Amino acid sequence: MPILQTRDLTFSFRKDQPVVRQLNLSVEPGTIYGFLGPNGAGKTTSIRLILGLLQPTDGSVELFGEDLSTNRTSIFQRTGALIEQPSLYLHLSGRQNLEIARRYTRTPASRIPEVLEMVGLTHAAGKNAKEYSLGMKQRLGLAMALLHRPELVILDEPTNGLDPTGIIEMRELVRQLSREWGTTIFVSSHLLSEVERMCTHVGIIHLGSLRFQGSLAELQEAQAGTRHLHFQTSDNQAAAGVLHAIYGLKYRDGEALTVPFQNREEVASINRRLVEAGLDVYELRVHHSDLEEMFLEMTR
Repeated sequence: MPILQTRDLTFSFRKDQPVVRQLNLSVEPGTIYGFLGPNGAGKTTSIRLILGLLQPTDGSVELFGEDLSTNRTSIFQRTGALIEQPSLYLHLSGRQNLEIARRYTRTPASRIPEVLEMVGLTHAAGKNAKEYSLGMKQRLGLAMALLHRPELVILDEPTNGLDPTGIIEMRELVRQLSREWGTTIFVSSHLLSEVERMCTHVGIIHLGSLRFQGSLAELQEAQAGTRHLHFQTSDNQAAAGVLHAIYGLKYRDGEALTVPFQNREEVASINRRLVEAGLDVYELRVHHSDLEEMFLEMTR
C-alpha cells in the first residue's frame, strides 16, 4: 500500500486556471521519491495540498491509507515536513529551537541530542541560529522535522540556495535517513542532477500535470530507447530539405542536424537519401538522449 497517494488532486487559485491538474501521486514505503519540475510547475502548491495547508478544488489525499480530510491528527503524528526555509528563532541556540519544537510535539528530551547527531549539528548546538550558515539552518529545520520519529518526511527544495558543500551534505543526509532509519522521503526539486543522485523514484510535473512517474531505473530505461542520429553534410540546409518531408526537419544556421530513428536500417536509409541527393556526408553519429534531455522534452 502506498504511504502517500493522491487521487485526481486539483487546485485553482482562480476559477479557470488550475495550478495542479488531476495529480495522481503514488509513493511506496521506504523510497526516496523525487518530485521534479521546473520552477512554477506546481511542486510547492502540491506539497501544501498534501500537508493540508491548502484545500483542494477537487480530488483527495491519502497518507498511510487514511484520508487527510478526516484523519489529520493521526496522519501528522507520523509525518515530518520542511517547507521552503525553516522557521527558526534566530536569537536562540540550535538546542533551544529544538526544545521549543520538542514541547509542542510532546517528544522526550532525550530525542534532542539524537537528532542533533543525525544532522551533524552536535558541535554547534549551543550557537545562536543567526550564526548558522544557510546549510546549517536547513539541517536544523530538518532536525525539528525529525524529532517525533516520522515515518514520512516531506522536503520542499531542501538544497535551494545552498553552496556545493551544503548540497552534498543535504543529499547524503537524505540518503542516510532512508538507508539507516527506513524513513520514506518525498523531496521536491528543480535540479535533475540532484534527483538522479539522491532518489530511487521520480515524478515529473509540468504546468500542474504529472508527465512521468516511476522508478529511476524505469526512467533510465525509457531514456535508453530514445535515440537520435546527429549528422553533418557538405550542405546542411539542403540536407534538411531532403529529409523535411519525412522528419519535419528544419535547418538552424550553424547547428548540426538531428533526427530520431528506430533501427540501423533507418540510419542506412537516411545516409542513402543524402548521398543520392548529391551531398557529401561528413559525420553520422548515434546519440542516446540523457535524462536531462528527457526532462527538458517533458517540460517543454
